[in-house]
Amino acid sequence: MAPWGDDAHAGTFEQPFATLTRARDAVRPLIAVGLTQPVTVLIRGGTYRITNPIVFGLEDSGSEPHSITYAAYPLEAPAFSGGRRIEGWTPDAGGTWSAILPEVAAGLWSFRELFADGVRRPRARHPNTGFVRVANVEPGERMRFTFYEGDLPEQTDLTGAELVFLHDWDISRIAIDAVDYTQNVLATSDPIGAAAPIFAVDFFEAHPRYYVENDIALLDEPGEWFLNEQTGKLTYFPMPAEDVNSAELIAPVAGELLVLRGDFESEQFISNVHFVGLSFEHCAWDLPPGGYAAYQAGFYEWRDTSTPYEFPAAITFEQADACRFDDGRIAHVGGWGIMFGRACRNCALVGTAVSDIAGNGVLVGEDQYRNVPGGQWWLLRPDQAATGNAVRNNLIEHCGEVFHGCVGVWAGLANTTDISHNLIRHAPQTGVSVGGMWNDTPTPCFQNSVSRNHIHDVMLMLSDGAGIYTLGLQPGTVFGENLIHSIPPNAGSAESNGVFCDEGSTSLLIDGNAIFSVKRSPLRFHRAGVNVVSNNTLLLSHASVPPVRYNVTDPADIVMTNNEIATPSAPVDCEHAVYGVTPLAGLEPEYRERLIGPPTNDGCASCAGVPYSGLSLDACGVCGGTGISCGIPTVSQWGMLVLFLLLQIAAIVVFTSLRRRNHHRFTDARHHEGNVAVARHRQKRQ
Repeated sequence: MAPWGDDAHAGTFEQPFATLTRARDAVRPLIAVGLTQPVTVLIRGGTYRITNPIVFGLEDSGSEPHSITYAAYPLEAPAFSGGRRIEGWTPDAGGTWSAILPEVAAGLWSFRELFADGVRRPRARHPNTGFVRVANVEPGERMRFTFYEGDLPEQTDLTGAELVFLHDWDISRIAIDAVDYTQNVLATSDPIGAAAPIFAVDFFEAHPRYYVENDIALLDEPGEWFLNEQTGKLTYFPMPAEDVNSAELIAPVAGELLVLRGDFESEQFISNVHFVGLSFEHCAWDLPPGGYAAYQAGFYEWRDTSTPYEFPAAITFEQADACRFDDGRIAHVGGWGIMFGRACRNCALVGTAVSDIAGNGVLVGEDQYRNVPGGQWWLLRPDQAATGNAVRNNLIEHCGEVFHGCVGVWAGLANTTDISHNLIRHAPQTGVSVGGMWNDTPTPCFQNSVSRNHIHDVMLMLSDGAGIYTLGLQPGTVFGENLIHSIPPNAGSAESNGVFCDEGSTSLLIDGNAIFSVKRSPLRFHRAGVNVVSNNTLLLSHASVPPVRYNVTDPADIVMTNNEIATPSAPVDCEHAVYGVTPLAGLEPEYRERLIGPPTNDGCASCAGVPYSGLSLDACGVCGGTGISCGIPTVSQWGMLVLFLLLQIAAIVVFTSLRRRNHHRFTDARHHEGNVAVARHRQKRQ
């Protein structure tokens, strides 16, 4: 298929199809008569515009020896876009430009995202950066608060604008009903926060943060835009030197892009369908009726029972077996990125860039709240849990761009999940979250592995999360050999950590991780059970910071063995400090440069004048030392290469020896050892 094709064609190189739907339909007769060999559909480079999701079902299944693959033509980059290019711009006074969209005025189209040449543009907001704080709120009040003089633009009618309110670890997005500038009172159309008492306006702190967006009066900075849904007028303030007539400004139309789903009723799986080298971008999701009030990781309060609870992903796999999404790209979406949901088993996301996602980047499994006849699914039908899925060697960044409480990778009540070798960075909240139960009740969540990931610059906006966050009983689950760093101090009431084991977290093995440049405790346990913490390197930001924070947790239940804990004399700014501790963390070599581009663009701070080289898996790549400061002088590129090779050889010899003595091999035996240690300690405590 090709952008210049025709669905009336034969689907050959000379006469390609135009749409993936037509190509899918051409494969179905081959499947129906019985496949005798694998089938590949080659997709030429270019952009394919879609307005509805492309859906694959049981009739599209391959088999283990004869799979179905939809792949990019060699050396070409096909992209499927659920967006529409905005054209017909006219200049306004004051430097803005406008376009009239009749479909919006007619109520046929609405959108919350706008992208200019591949960059998300912010809706008009105040303040333009950062936040303002609530002045005062009456006890129990959820729909009004007072603001400080000057915090909102004077005498601006903000009726219908959107309040973005930050709770400790999640947010609310609620329509503004009115602003009284004589009393400095802001009133909302619906309650702020989910119904639980902890989401009261002033529960976490007396003066919480907020900002306001989506009003024409707030359109005062280049890059901002506003859509008047009554008139259909889109107003945009271009960036300096940006030409709106030549720039590609895209607004989303489609709500989902790609769906693979077996049959829930018969419980038959779609299987062995693969997507290779494809990009999916631009899709929309609007707020639910009554506003968006999330309680954790983007799972929000369902306020209107007449509307189905949903937070769609751009790409959804459900009731799927042995299906894959490889070497692709998922970007610029208004909901979640990609989800391996109900009854997914043995599916994988590999070598893919997941970037600029409004909500969660990658999801595996479900939360606890779906019902089946007789009660909740995890109690009555645990066989429907996502099982054996993998998220490996992916770049996952800039998730939670709109729904700031969302995370990079979320795994709920799922088991035997492999989350490994990912680079996860630049997130307002947690990097990886595993578990979905707030106590130690047994669930289908067990034997997951979060290993050898490089997680940095997360928890950038909210609090009470971590590089890795856990909930609930998870027997056999291992968090091993991850590199976690660059987590700022919490902005809200509860601290942010390297690894945070929250309520019910029990039977975990936390082994061989390196955590540094975390302003609070590297490890925290809250209402947790018996867990094993071994062979970790914890570099503290300050001597007054405890390496482990125990919140309503008996320290005797946390089995600490063979951990290296140090307080550096100076701040640690790059991975040199832990070089060799986690030498396999992050993207593996074959994926690294393809996903992050030239190594110097990776975002790692330079160390002693030597920029990040990308040659090492976990570090700046030129220092073989384990000291806090590498002290490498600036050298030429050839000198750096020679130095690196010599140090790398030495490092391999030295650290292979050290690891043989001091670290477990990362095999299934470690799962068994962790379980035995936990069981023995529990027996001793009893």
